[in-house]
Amino acid sequence: MLVKDGDIPGFHDNLALLPDRDTGVYVAYNGDGKDGSASWAGQELVNRVADHTFGTPRRAATARMGETGKFTGFYRSTRTSHSDLTRAAALTSSVQVTAGPDSTLTTTGPLSRDPGVTKQHWVRIGDGLFQEKDGQERLAFKDGKLFLASDPTVAYERLPWYESPVLHQQLLIGSLGVLLLSVTAWTIGALIGRRRGSATAAPAGAQLARLLAWTTGVLLTVATACFALLVADPNSLNQTVFLGDSPMLKLVPVLVKAALATTAAVLVCAVIAWWRRWWGWAARIHYSAVALAAVLFLVVAGNYHLVG
Repeated sequence: MLVKDGDIPGFHDNLALLPDRDTGVYVAYNGDGKDGSASWAGQELVNRVADHTFGTPRRAATARMGETGKFTGFYRSTRTSHSDLTRAAALTSSVQVTAGPDSTLTTTGPLSRDPGVTKQHWVRIGDGLFQEKDGQERLAFKDGKLFLASDPTVAYERLPWYESPVLHQQLLIGSLGVLLLSVTAWTIGALIGRRRGSATAAPAGAQLARLLAWTTGVLLTVATACFALLVADPNSLNQTVFLGDSPMLKLVPVLVKAALATTAAVLVCAVIAWWRRWWGWAARIHYSAVALAAVLFLVVAGNYHLVG
């Protein structure tokens, strides 16, 4: 069977030729389907036609014992963007490989073309070669990369520990939580102080330092909210990036760049705050934690090209 498929935002097609049976199948979809399912729907129809024509293949896996721990870790598609914010999809689209008993592996993540399948179990059938349990798919490991038999156009490269998407998610959520809580506390404190008519005794430099930290937190929170709206619908995101017609597509990098500038100022203020003892030790530790949270957020964001 000879197959060819093609995918662009809003259009997906699959072609299969069965020369021995003088049969051909062509399937095309306008639209991406729910959760991008149109791409798989065409392939699924082709598979059913092939099964009906040739019969369902039976290829039982013969397990072979061997070391599997060396294959564990996180893997990312080599087709991940390195030039725009769609690289951020790697935060949730990486594949985790874990070892199981009897030389088995489990993969978690979007390895299958079927969007409804997020976890697969594999049996070792050779050196670095595995077959899906109760299935026909095969995967192989070579030189730190993972390959699928059904899609030779894609390879997955193993990530070092500091590139772990789980680690990055924890850093982003933790740092954003510190910033958001701080912004909320400072805002409530300022409103209460204004309502009571109490004047602050802090020097002008300390007030400016807190305003800079507050601004940084607001910028990064708004940038995160805008990005969440962008990626909430993967189909819409693909179209937006393809056409480049969304204001948010340009707004997110602008907000993050502005936060980068204010974060630099916050770091300077954090040093001065300890030097001049603007506040009590608890407030100074809190301010330093806010500065560190902003830096961590920006470092991870920069790794995913969210800075622009």
